[in-house]
Amino acid sequence: MHGSSAGLASDDFRDAAGALFELQAGAKYVDEGKSIVKMRASIGGSGEEVDIILTDGTFVEVQLGQLTSAEAKKKISRNKSAGAKQVVFVFSEGAQIKETWRNSVREYVMQKLKIPVVIKRLIINPDGTKSWEIVEVIQP
Repeated sequence: MHGSSAGLASDDFRDAAGALFELQAGAKYVDEGKSIVKMRASIGGSGEEVDIILTDGTFVEVQLGQLTSAEAKKKISRNKSAGAKQVVFVFSEGAQIKETWRNSVREYVMQKLKIPVVIKRLIINPDGTKSWEIVEVIQP
């Protein structure tokens, strides 16, 4: 993997856990027959990264934990500017996705950016199988 994030080589457990969750999300997409163009791709020239880019133009932001609405808006805008056809936020099973956060993101997408946004969870079952739980699909 390329990029500025320490990922699996980090001594920080959160970095390694986040990198592992990105790989698990990427594996789920591959299991579904989707092709990944890049993981941890630098975009925007400011050292910012998108976690996964699929061949269909979907940019995937993988979140092991919380994400503020300001951070989400920035990611959506940056990804759209980099050519995303759709932005997907993948959260862990235990992450809180508050209604106020969803409302803020929904309003931003509908009024300003006009790009499809999908919010979902990656569920990793005890037997290792993975599934998606769709939280919301925002179609401008």
